[in-house]
Amino acid sequence: MTIKQLKSNLNSIKNSIGWKKFPEEKNELLVQAFVRRSYSQEHPEWQNNQVLEFIGDSVLDDFFVRKMCNPASKQFGSFTKKYQFVSSKNEGDLTEIKKKYVNGDELSRHIDNLKFAQFLVLGGADEKNNVRNKKAAKEDLFESIIGAVALACNFQNEVIDKVCNTMLELNETSQENNKSNKKILEMRKLVGKVDFDNAVQSLTILNQNKYIPVPKYQYSGGNKNGSPEWFCTCTVDGFGGRINSSAQSKKKVARQIAALGILNIILGYKND
Repeated sequence: MTIKQLKSNLNSIKNSIGWKKFPEEKNELLVQAFVRRSYSQEHPEWQNNQVLEFIGDSVLDDFFVRKMCNPASKQFGSFTKKYQFVSSKNEGDLTEIKKKYVNGDELSRHIDNLKFAQFLVLGGADEKNNVRNKKAAKEDLFESIIGAVALACNFQNEVIDKVCNTMLELNETSQENNKSNKKILEMRKLVGKVDFDNAVQSLTILNQNKYIPVPKYQYSGGNKNGSPEWFCTCTVDGFGGRINSSAQSKKKVARQIAALGILNIILGYKND
């Protein structure tokens, strides 16, 4: 990735971090967040992201302290009538809670979700060693972006909180999507390979493990060119989609076709 290519993607990056109004006159701060030391050594006119990384790390600490100890949420503590702050969590508890969200694995994962590693500006050595795919480089990038945002907004908590919530996927919508994706992965693991022969059984297994309500099958029969033909509709309450199928002679086949269709919807697979 070149500086020119990175700059052409800045508007998309701004949208993705949750701050579309990142000041244009401060764009080079955001560019700097993506510049690795290996590049600045080859191009001294460009500052690298190391200082931004240090700032971002501190800002993330401050963000979580404010988030965890905000009395309005009463999630981790509250004020007494004498205006003393009390919490059911001790220092160690709060540290562990913060670590759950701010650690190398999580920050790297968020950068992957945002697809930001592709925009890293690297020197020749880093390119050769495929540094853009290293967890440490992605963690550094995450903190550098937060550092750039903090400097660009002059450390306004409102802006910092919005960006941190967006990038850490702490917004309500993001949390719901994460829960949904986790549930889908659990269901896929439970049923294993999905195919025509095991579709009905897979729906039964998901129901028995309380992932879905009881599947409903409705049948109707008729004749097509003098041959018997079965029609089957499969529905599962709470999941969009009503799958209709038909099969000549075989009621069981029609049921399997319909079950496979609704199973693909539930597990997030595309129906052919």
